[in-house]
Amino acid sequence: MRSTHQGLAFSELLVAIVILALLSLIVVPQYGVASVDREADAAAEIVEEVQAAIIAHWQTHGRYPSEIEAAWFPQGKMMTPYRPKVNNALIEYGGLGEQDPFDVRLSGPAAYWYNPSNGNFRAFVPDQGKPLETQRLYHKINR
Repeated sequence: MRSTHQGLAFSELLVAIVILALLSLIVVPQYGVASVDREADAAAEIVEEVQAAIIAHWQTHGRYPSEIEAAWFPQGKMMTPYRPKVNNALIEYGGLGEQDPFDVRLSGPAAYWYNPSNGNFRAFVPDQGKPLETQRLYHKINR
């Protein structure tokens, strides 16, 4: 007696695997982009909060603060979404007339840049592999 039930043919199995592989190529990069966007949004919020505190200091005292205070950060900690385990991120200080840091990449120990002569506060960003993409992320965060 012959069985009428047959298993999947090798070609059918191969087609199913190819379809799953193509779907994963679509879904996985979108997850990575969403993660980068969440980190960028969190960093932009931090920059906005600290910048608001710098402006408030200037309005009260008639000058920009010489140092950034941890109390100006969310939860009173100098944190960065790009280094979540660091509770006290370092700040690099700029010189007279500098609008932005020379290198915007998060490569050294400092997570932020501040120029007390003009009140500019910036967040360093992770290298995105291409200079233009790194600059885009930097400008998205530091509006």
